[in-house]
Amino acid sequence: MKLGLNISVVLASVLALLDSSAALAQGLQVQGPSIFYNGKPITLRGVGVGDVVSGRAKRPLSDYCTIAGDWNANVIRMGIHPGVWKHTDHKAVLLELKRNVDAALAEGMFVIIDWHVIGWPDGYSETPDEKWGSPADLYDSGFALAKDFWEQVSRSFGADSRILFELWNEPVASEDDWKPSSEPKWLALKTYWKQLLAIIRKTTSNVVIVAGNSWGYDLRGVRLAPLADVNVAYSWHVYAGKDRNKEEHWAAHLDELQKTRPVLVTEWGFDPSGEIADQDAQVNFGEKFVHDFLENQHLHSVAWCWHAKWSPAMLKPDWITPTSFGLFVRNYLRTPFSGSKP
Repeated sequence: MKLGLNISVVLASVLALLDSSAALAQGLQVQGPSIFYNGKPITLRGVGVGDVVSGRAKRPLSDYCTIAGDWNANVIRMGIHPGVWKHTDHKAVLLELKRNVDAALAEGMFVIIDWHVIGWPDGYSETPDEKWGSPADLYDSGFALAKDFWEQVSRSFGADSRILFELWNEPVASEDDWKPSSEPKWLALKTYWKQLLAIIRKTTSNVVIVAGNSWGYDLRGVRLAPLADVNVAYSWHVYAGKDRNKEEHWAAHLDELQKTRPVLVTEWGFDPSGEIADQDAQVNFGEKFVHDFLENQHLHSVAWCWHAKWSPAMLKPDWITPTSFGLFVRNYLRTPFSGSKP
């Protein structure tokens, strides 16, 4: 009788463990340096479309059909600027966000929701270009504002694991944070990310994406002291001309984080029609960054920006014809992943 009872207990424990493992295998999950969906490894590759309120208010939802079909993207990044959240009715913002999220999900894509701030929590905030006609507090870095946003967004969208939350677009400590002399500030940022993560974890276990300083470029120090939460990935932003397109500098700031945690390049791009320094950016930046980093380092990526006005633009003013940068991105997304696996 006692033996039978013990066998029953063991069997129940095994079944519970199997049920738990099956549950973990479902949805989007981080496991070591990889991302899995329903138990199978995936590589996220797509484009960013910008703020769905201030940048896409007049765009049709059929854009997502084009992005998923013609461009072959499997992930879309859409954001809300702090200034938009601050000055617009929250219900209206969440409704517009939901319309866009639902449309992207319906096309079979994953969705990254991005708090599109540039600045330091309760510190420096980037001032938008006056030519944009945007409010001066577009990038308001007030931490209470970010907390409020993530509390409401995680509650509204946390039930679907296909939705990822990118906590802070580009942490910037000061106007000088772009200089080569800028130091990594991961440990200082980590205390803020833990607070936002705690808010989100009250309602959902969805994948969360966090950044380093220097406009999201500096990931030094993260590998040695990552966040304890297992369902966290790390963002990286790299544009043409950064560190004079020297691959050794890119690698130094990536700091081999991709070997232990997933790295999503949530912004990358170039603008051949811009400054003279970018005339050969497709060769000097685009081709080697895609081959040597996105592919061979197995980095997930979201190019910026699938837009006709926001730079670097992938579309010409008709919102249909790709720019040379757009053609480059579309060709890349249409090409099967060929990089080495970790």
